[in-house]
Amino acid sequence: MALHLLLSRLCQPQRKMLFAGSKATLKKEFGGGHIKDEIFGTHPSDVSLSGFKKHKLSESAPPPLTDQELELEMVKQQEMRADISVDSKQSHMTGVQFPVTDDALAKLAELKEKKLSLVQLELDIPNETIVLVDTKEDVAPNDLCKNVPEDKGRYVFYLFKHTYEGDYLESIVFVYSMPGYKCSIKERMLYSTCKGPLLDVATGDVDSK
Repeated sequence: MALHLLLSRLCQPQRKMLFAGSKATLKKEFGGGHIKDEIFGTHPSDVSLSGFKKHKLSESAPPPLTDQELELEMVKQQEMRADISVDSKQSHMTGVQFPVTDDALAKLAELKEKKLSLVQLELDIPNETIVLVDTKEDVAPNDLCKNVPEDKGRYVFYLFKHTYEGDYLESIVFVYSMPGYKCSIKERMLYSTCKGPLLDVATGDVDSK
């Protein structure tokens, strides 16, 4: 192992600059392929055996996450905890339960009766409720994305008319739309944790109406 040491605390600024400028030349002359590791230290302990072990440990550690990556990881964790199957009557965790307004429940019932093609809901965060945003009587599958905003979170219930193995089917599909970093982390986390309880209501209370 070759060590290039500079005791910067004992050098004048001019000498520090000379050492820094000569480092690349020295490495080239020595042969960069022969240098396995480089350690930058500001204290003698940094270039000791224990310092070298810490250096190797830090090299093998994953890189630090950016603020956006941290927020995304938090949202993913919330989604995993609030995971629920559309066909299930019970969520895997309680989550945050905002009450669904009566008009929204009424439109969900109409959707189940196949009087509507699409019901779109959103969180009213200041009032802590889930409210009705829009309904449509006839939306083709290819036009579904056009009816969902790209800058806001939405819960969408859609009557999917299709043919499967020769049989004509009409299935209600739940779409959870969240446009990433265009929404605050609070909004993303609330949409994620309110999803499970909403589906409990949609498959429970709506079925009983």
